[in-house]
Amino acid sequence: MTSGGIGFNVEQGLGGSNGGLGWFGRFGVCNPAVAVNGFATEIATGFAWETPQNAERLVVAEADRWGVGFIWSRPVEDGAYLPDEYGVEFLYSVQLTPTLSLRPDLQLIWTAGDTGTAQPATVFQLQATLVW
Repeated sequence: MTSGGIGFNVEQGLGGSNGGLGWFGRFGVCNPAVAVNGFATEIATGFAWETPQNAERLVVAEADRWGVGFIWSRPVEDGAYLPDEYGVEFLYSVQLTPTLSLRPDLQLIWTAGDTGTAQPATVFQLQATLVW
């Protein structure tokens, strides 16, 4: 079966070189019969605080950023919907060099894979981004 989906990613400008508070939102939906990542619908939104950028950087790069967000997902398995998942995400992005940033990310997800437990699943990831 072939089918499609659509996704949107919106970020408010965080104040340019002065930093500041900003909002982000992400939304995606696809046919549950072909959900590649296991989710037919997902929404994430939250706020981020960006520090002022260093004027001495050699290339355009992201400033250090703190963020907190809320996640809602509708997982599917074999074309059938599973119970909705809800989560909270905490992230930090630090610019280590003019071309390298590191982003630790912690997520707490409730009803993860319908485990039948009231305890949230804890997810930690560490992303490195290299821009040249």
